[in-house]
Amino acid sequence: MKSRNALLFEAARVAVACAILLPSVALADLGISMTGAPNPARAGGSLTYRVAITNSGSGTALNAVVTDVLPAGLQFASCTVSQGSFANDAGTIFCNLGNLGPGGTAAVTIVTTPTAVGAVTNQASVSADNAAGGRVTVETAVLAANRAPEIALPGPHTVLLGASTGFVVSVTDPDHDPVVTLTNTFKPAGATFNGAQFAWTAT
Repeated sequence: MKSRNALLFEAARVAVACAILLPSVALADLGISMTGAPNPARAGGSLTYRVAITNSGSGTALNAVVTDVLPAGLQFASCTVSQGSFANDAGTIFCNLGNLGPGGTAAVTIVTTPTAVGAVTNQASVSADNAAGGRVTVETAVLAANRAPEIALPGPHTVLLGASTGFVVSVTDPDHDPVVTLTNTFKPAGATFNGAQFAWTAT
């Protein structure tokens, strides 16, 4: 009959043997980040979300999926994925990226149209069959729809044949946009326009 110490030793030896025989399991580790631009956006304009997925684990992430439930105030416009496919189910975007190997990356671009003024909060998440998921939230300000610039021109006036005339075209922008470009789409023969000054000799 074996002693208690002998039995304990035998159990320990079996446990060590089992531990040696058990294979190590490679784990996936998914991360997600997202940006929204422009910020602020304009109602009726475009608001683009760029989502980046990374697998920093030692195992392959199986059937990685990015989900973005678009909040009220955002209308879906388009989606592109660097791999896999996407589906739009009444404003819920499912991006099926397939498998993502160790160190692998994937990208999703979702273009929306803001429909209301105010702050809009969008949240996206990632998950896989064999990896814990993650989520990220982006808040963007939405301003009123962009208004057209206002151009000031002189009223009608008479120019004698052979005489010259000129004037400065002035423009103001009610939304104070940083860049306003003026283009002369139609002018009589012999006229010039340099983006601000119009000149013409009546022929």
